[in-house]
Amino acid sequence: MSWPGRLALLSLALGLASASLASQVYQAQVTSVIDGDTVWVRVDGESQRRKLRILGIDAPEICQAGGRASQLAMRSLVLGKRVLVSQTGVDTFGRGLAMLQRDGVDVAAQLVMDGHAWAAGVALHGQTYREQEASARQGRRGLFAADQPQWPGDFRKQHGSCYATRTP
Repeated sequence: MSWPGRLALLSLALGLASASLASQVYQAQVTSVIDGDTVWVRVDGESQRRKLRILGIDAPEICQAGGRASQLAMRSLVLGKRVLVSQTGVDTFGRGLAMLQRDGVDVAAQLVMDGHAWAAGVALHGQTYREQEASARQGRRGLFAADQPQWPGDFRKQHGSCYATRTP
């Protein structure tokens, strides 16, 4: 099959997967934290794990200033803990797009409030984290203690993904 044909088939498969995962709400345990906005969970009653990208935020890359602190903050909030997942679909990398709550606390809101991630786009139900980011900036917490913290998107444009440069 040609490359365009494979790409079309992959897009169709992801679209179908996304549609089948639309607006799922489920309980899960966080088994691994990749970085400040990506985790692995094991859904109650399932043997397979799911990789989730947290909606509404963008955390620094692991190899970027603040990246390890962001990862550690996410770990302290959710690693090994049960969370309520509200998943809306799947991104182009096959990650579930989701919001997480632990004990009624919106994990993304907490990360932004503590200065470990930027508000980015819109999460579920029109939720944005702009107010939390403004508070973190005003309090010079986490990333915002630096005079000019670098947005992860700009970092990726300049340096690529940390994972792309890592040797296996």
